[in-house]
Amino acid sequence: MFSRSKSGIDIFGDVDDETVPDDLSANRRTVQPELVVERQYATLEGSLKLDRDVTITDGTVVHSFLFRHAPAESAGAREFRIEFDDPILGVAAAEATLEASDFLGFADPEFGPVRGAPGDSWEILDDNRAITIKVQEESDGLIELRILTRSSLQRR
Repeated sequence: MFSRSKSGIDIFGDVDDETVPDDLSANRRTVQPELVVERQYATLEGSLKLDRDVTITDGTVVHSFLFRHAPAESAGAREFRIEFDDPILGVAAAEATLEASDFLGFADPEFGPVRGAPGDSWEILDDNRAITIKVQEESDGLIELRILTRSSLQRR
């Protein structure tokens, strides 16, 4: 699904750790960013519009990952790189696209009231198989974006 060599990021919902926090709001503070494996092999039942004018069509099988960080203390600017086995189809980083894609969330968690990441804070690289996320950490901020990758298993 993704490279496990991501130092500095806590991973939830993976094969080794299937637990996922119920509270994904800004109220729950963390020391490190988190990558939540939300949904694997989800077949979209309608088209889904994401940021940067990307639309994923009905019937596409996706894996959904939520990058989230509500820093416990200010640590300044940091950059994270996550590599995926499957190509990245798109990212939901604006509040509207996050809300529209929340049906991919795991076990209906409590999301925060203010969500998202600026459009210039992330970039998809390496033939759509890696993403860099730049965060300017502030003690009261919440940085959140959903990354959708294409599953190798597609409906015919």
